[in-house]
Amino acid sequence: MPVPDRRPLLSSALLLPAALMALAVLLQCLAELTRGIGPLLGAMAEGLDDSQPLLVAMLIATLRAPTAAPIQGLNGLLSFLLLDSILGSLLPDLPPAPLLYALAAGWLSARSYPALARVRLPAMLHSYQGTAIILLGNSLLTMLLSLPLAGALLLLHGFLMVIIPIGLAYPLGNLLLTIAHQPLAASGLYPALGSELTRLAAEQFAGSLSVADYLAWLHALNLFALPGVALALIWLAPHDRRRPLKGLLLLLMLANWLGMSPQPLAFALLCFAPRLFMLLALLAGVLISCSLCLDIGFPLHAAAEGALRFWPDMVNALLPGSALLLLHALAALHLSLLLGLKPRIWRELDTPLLPCSNPYQSTDPTLRAIYYTKALGGFGNLLSLSSNLTGLIVELDDPRQLQRDRLRELGVISIQPLDSCRLQLLMGPVAESLEIKIRQLAARQSQDLQPRGPELRPFSFS
Repeated sequence: MPVPDRRPLLSSALLLPAALMALAVLLQCLAELTRGIGPLLGAMAEGLDDSQPLLVAMLIATLRAPTAAPIQGLNGLLSFLLLDSILGSLLPDLPPAPLLYALAAGWLSARSYPALARVRLPAMLHSYQGTAIILLGNSLLTMLLSLPLAGALLLLHGFLMVIIPIGLAYPLGNLLLTIAHQPLAASGLYPALGSELTRLAAEQFAGSLSVADYLAWLHALNLFALPGVALALIWLAPHDRRRPLKGLLLLLMLANWLGMSPQPLAFALLCFAPRLFMLLALLAGVLISCSLCLDIGFPLHAAAEGALRFWPDMVNALLPGSALLLLHALAALHLSLLLGLKPRIWRELDTPLLPCSNPYQSTDPTLRAIYYTKALGGFGNLLSLSSNLTGLIVELDDPRQLQRDRLRELGVISIQPLDSCRLQLLMGPVAESLEIKIRQLAARQSQDLQPRGPELRPFSFS
């Protein structure tokens, strides 16, 4: 039986942080409109906004790891807090990007866990064992990662500062800048891009019609093009999935329209269909470049910031905005059908949102001990049991009864034979607690699992 891959669950699980982003945006809008409970709503929005990257880091660390481990959520959380603190000190002049830090922290925690689970320290450091080794090692790797990540962010910021004036002056630059705008909006770096564009429009390109038109087109992409793609995904969804998906995407579109924040919707679309998302970014770049070459503007104020300042322009932009929405909806629909992206988009939604679809990944230690015992062939096949810092050493009466696929589902990283009947199961710091539970279950059946000494036979040289 093949080992189930938990990684496809990540795309659907990341919809929860996207929904929290949208809820934080709506609460912030209500806080600006109300006076009495405005500070309370603002504090709630700030709390939700701070919890999004934490949840993203925990989900990526848990669902991208090759094997399941309860400590992975804590690993991702600790890595994000370290990255956020270190990069905030190293790059005080750059705008923070907590969602980008969360993606890097979750990826590092997921990739480093199998190697850290194999680490064994000498006897003089016996206090640092099991979970402590993994947490300390992950923290050290995070501190090492912060240095190249800080350099990469500086290069990205410098690249944007160079490409923005070029993008505002040449059609090819408009194309590249618009394509970069979509993933930047999803990762939370769009505010920095938008503020730099507004500054250049006010200082270096004062009175330039092309700059104002370009900013207006970017706002139009956020307001109309992204909802058009969302409507196409609702149409492509299976009938039994449309109702919950409608509620989620309508919440994201409402936050996009009322709060002028494209990040929740762009992040959700990028999680749903990354290839389709980038193809539509290319389409948006071609559309804006051609429009600027033909001196076609969009009836929105380029300098307007905030939902309330945009709404007077929405009446004039309703007709061209509807056309832009319909264009992107049809493009997303036909690209999905022609390129065969539909099965890939909805493959993640065939599994539940929670990462516990594997029935053998139970958090109950007694139930996990029962599953391990069955995978080892039962107590009738288990002769002895011992543990070290990161693994179990078992002696079996008949090793052919060992269910290797089931053990990998339970979280075993590797199975190493020691002799004809003894095996070592590498599983990380849960080995010691698992041994205790299995011994307790064996004691109820009056079975002793103590390791046996060497058997002495007369007239034997082995």
